[in-house]
Amino acid sequence: MRTPGQRLRWPLALVAVTLLGFGWLTRHEQWWDYLGVYHIRPYFADLVAILASGEAWHAGRDVYATPNPFDPFGRPHVYGPWWLVSGPLGLKVADARWLGWLLATAFFATAAALFAPRRPATVIAALLLLLAPSVLLGVERANNDLIIFLLLALAGALLARPDAGARHTGAGLVGLAAVLKIYPLAALPALVAGRIWPRHVALRLLGVVLAACLLVFCWWLGDYTRVSKIAPQPETLFAYGLPVPVFFWTHLPQLRGQLLVTGLPAAALAAGWLWSHRRALWQAVPVTGVVTAWFVAGASSWSFCYLANSNYEYRTVLLLLPAALWLRQADDPRSGPVMRAQLLTCLMAFWLVPFKTWWAVASRTPDDPFAFLGFTTVFALEQVLMAALTAALLIGLAGWGWRRWHHDERRG
Repeated sequence: MRTPGQRLRWPLALVAVTLLGFGWLTRHEQWWDYLGVYHIRPYFADLVAILASGEAWHAGRDVYATPNPFDPFGRPHVYGPWWLVSGPLGLKVADARWLGWLLATAFFATAAALFAPRRPATVIAALLLLLAPSVLLGVERANNDLIIFLLLALAGALLARPDAGARHTGAGLVGLAAVLKIYPLAALPALVAGRIWPRHVALRLLGVVLAACLLVFCWWLGDYTRVSKIAPQPETLFAYGLPVPVFFWTHLPQLRGQLLVTGLPAAALAAGWLWSHRRALWQAVPVTGVVTAWFVAGASSWSFCYLANSNYEYRTVLLLLPAALWLRQADDPRSGPVMRAQLLTCLMAFWLVPFKTWWAVASRTPDDPFAFLGFTTVFALEQVLMAALTAALLIGLAGWGWRRWHHDERRG
């Protein structure tokens, strides 16, 4: 039997290496460019924006108007009103220096706990996930999707516990995540993923959380409406989602030929793999358990954002929640190949970011068709990988939902 020290050895090493790696990057900033991360000063710029909005609200200003005098870039508030609590709490823009490091530490520690690597191979895979450029972008900006990740991770752990207090607290955390960023409403099925509850208990829990969220949205409808009008639409090169290739296809017709040359063969291969492994994907997610709760919360949130709108690169932190299942079941002879394939797809998409950025910069050089071809090739491949990964997640979610529902029917 493994002792607690042996179980914690690799997760603690993972936290130490990721924090040291991030700290090293803050001291050698030229490496952000090599990683394809668009670094801006000050550090933790997204956290700065939230704290600046809290200061402005506490000072009686219109936080949705431009410019915000408390923000170094004059940015308005583009999130829900509950983030503004930082102002009454006395937090100011200067506090981003230590809050950003605190958030980074909490994020890396939580991810290491989720992955719980036990072998050098899984430690390396986890390290590649956490030090991927798209994930590091979220840490460098201290983006609030890291907070959503923390809330959903803690909620999943609580929802897997047998006592009612933990269940209600976990449900409350999912509800809090939803009113903060809206898209975690898609994670509500995670409330019944941690454990098997009597059906009336599960339905009541879902109903109460959904009703509470709708009440919050209705109460602050004016704020959410204003946010929806000024929030930036991530239809850019540095985003993932169904609208992204549609946007580029519509607005940049000169890309169509190159996108088809790369995208169609890659999409055909991905579709063939998904079809041939559909049964394994359908049965890959356990009916209940803490890892199931993490998978459902992360996969449903990511898939909703992918289909409804596009995601900036830093929202890939949501994929770290289902990655816990991929890493923990990678050695299972029944589901291991499918889990490893999804993990590899995720890593490839994550680490194509610097190549995409390099080629994008090179393609600006006049009369350089080779650089333009390199950019479109990497961009198309990246979008196909993310589309295939999202499709795999949706199949896994559908299979889990089907088996979870029929499990209750058999119990009944």
